[in-house]
Amino acid sequence: MSVKEFLSWYKQHPWVKEFTHQLQHTSHQTWHLKGLAGSLDAVLVAAIHDITHPTQVCILHDQEEAAYFYNNLKNLLDPEQVGFYTVTDHVSPTRYADNTALLMQTAVLYRLINHNTSGQVIVTYPEALSKKVIPKADLVQNIITIQIGDQVNTTALSKKLIERGFEKVSFVYALGCFSIRGGIVDIFSYAHPDPYRIELIGHDVDSIRTFNPANQLSLESVKKAIISPASQSSAERTNYQYLPDFLPSRTFCWIKDYQSMLSTIEQAYSVPTKIPAPAQVFQALPTSWVESLQKYILIEFGTRFY
Repeated sequence: MSVKEFLSWYKQHPWVKEFTHQLQHTSHQTWHLKGLAGSLDAVLVAAIHDITHPTQVCILHDQEEAAYFYNNLKNLLDPEQVGFYTVTDHVSPTRYADNTALLMQTAVLYRLINHNTSGQVIVTYPEALSKKVIPKADLVQNIITIQIGDQVNTTALSKKLIERGFEKVSFVYALGCFSIRGGIVDIFSYAHPDPYRIELIGHDVDSIRTFNPANQLSLESVKKAIISPASQSSAERTNYQYLPDFLPSRTFCWIKDYQSMLSTIEQAYSVPTKIPAPAQVFQALPTSWVESLQKYILIEFGTRFY
């Protein structure tokens, strides 16, 4: 029996059907689940996703456990429907220590603000949740969409990209870079794992492809390019937000050992952070986002309930 066949069989189980129905149609806000041994917790999350397609956030103990849970879900579901919300560290005003982590974080936020996508399954952990990002409204406002047939003024586009924190280079090699060579515009967006190559005839967009920055070879043709800035910014601001601020109202929030999560947050804030100014990125104990989880449907599993 394949993994997909097992999931298809599991979601037909009467208890799974009844539990999913209760989550959808009752006003009960908090559920305590026991006995989810092995990877059964990930299987149940995947089954509920297949049945109802809600947005689900799964909060595990730490990054390692969350990564394991994330990989389990990718084997059970379409990988495009599963996101890993992880943490990144500032290293300079324009660069980050872990571009892969930043890409994954920004991709999760972009999917949440894109109302055309179905419910996402987001896997994270307390340290990542305690990190603030630029406000939802700013992220939406700063996204640039370019489609085949659009007219593009490269001078104006270059100005917009620089304003959004992108760096102009001779050849695109990393996230946040762009280059303009005649009628060819290369942009490495934070919303896509591969950079875009936009070919212009005059000011008209003739084609859009993704490419491999290592050898510059094309990967696939696409109809549009979604150009998103990083989900974090070094600019001074006081209105950063947490991940829960991006979630739809009908979200299922899975928490493994609620008490352990709170203890981890308290410990993280009992020592000085390595994050430079602005101090608003990391504040005192962030009870605001912990409290904001209460408005969602909470599903606690593990051994230490709230």
